[in-house]
Amino acid sequence: MDYMPDPVKSEAIEFFPHNAAATYASYTAFIRRTVEVMGSGKAARTWLDTPNEEFGNLTPLAYANQTGFDLSEFEPYFVRLEHGIFS
Repeated sequence: MDYMPDPVKSEAIEFFPHNAAATYASYTAFIRRTVEVMGSGKAARTWLDTPNEEFGNLTPLAYANQTGFDLSEFEPYFVRLEHGIFS
């Protein structure tokens, strides 16, 4: 895997002692799935940082942060991309 941002330095994530481990696990799974779907770390980074109508004109990373990096929020979108449906 050529891209794994450092969650401690990420401005998009707020860690709290009571949920840091769960947040990190969710974040890691989200990033890995994003790289898998996008095909490379560079493509994933571009997608994560680009506002998207699908997510209320937020960047996918900002939206993911709001949802606690819940993959179920993104899986329908990822499946469409994997099947060549880009709208």
